[in-house]
Amino acid sequence: VSEGSRVPGWALKANLPKIEQSAAELADLAAVNSWKMVVIPRPGTGAGELQWSQVKPRLENWLDERFHIITF
Repeated sequence: VSEGSRVPGWALKANLPKIEQSAAELADLAAVNSWKMVVIPRPGTGAGELQWSQVKPRLENWLDERFHIITF
């Protein structure tokens, strides 16, 4: 059974390496497009079942002051 075949991909537990990869790609997009501000929710927390203390250190290498991570 492949990943996501029984449970939709959005319902799976979050993957830290994938979150870090996505942060790097988002940082590249922001640079290429000269974005001055990017607002995102805390990735991987909530339905992703990760603790913010696990995720935050992985993002700090990629996301600078242009990025505002919010909780709602």
